[in-house]
Amino acid sequence: MNTLIVLGIVLIVAILFDTCLNIYCRFLDKNANKQFATTISMMESAMERYNINEARLNEAIANRDTTIREWQKSYNEVVKMQNYTVRYLPNVIQKEAMRKVVESISDEHDIEVIKDYLKWLKTIKYNDTEEHNK
Repeated sequence: MNTLIVLGIVLIVAILFDTCLNIYCRFLDKNANKQFATTISMMESAMERYNINEARLNEAIANRDTTIREWQKSYNEVVKMQNYTVRYLPNVIQKEAMRKVVESISDEHDIEVIKDYLKWLKTIKYNDTEEHNK
């Protein structure tokens, strides 16, 4: 019987000690509360930085898309100009005729080839609003 009483007293003391320890740790430990508050503050600042970085990333993506569209327009214009240039360059026969005229060894055929080339060049239309030169 004495053992049961002693065990009961020890059990009650242990429960009281555990309860006091929990109360102290939860409500009275200033360092734990400061650490908890610091942890919460760090998490809040990390979330703010995350939101700021996400907004910057979305802005950079939008700017990138705008820049790509501008580059595509510029590239399309350059390709158009290059196509005009390549299309209207003289071919091998016309170049040979021009060389012969420059070197003064041309004949009637070479003159006709150059005349046809020049006549064809006069029909070039540089944009859609211009009329053909005739």
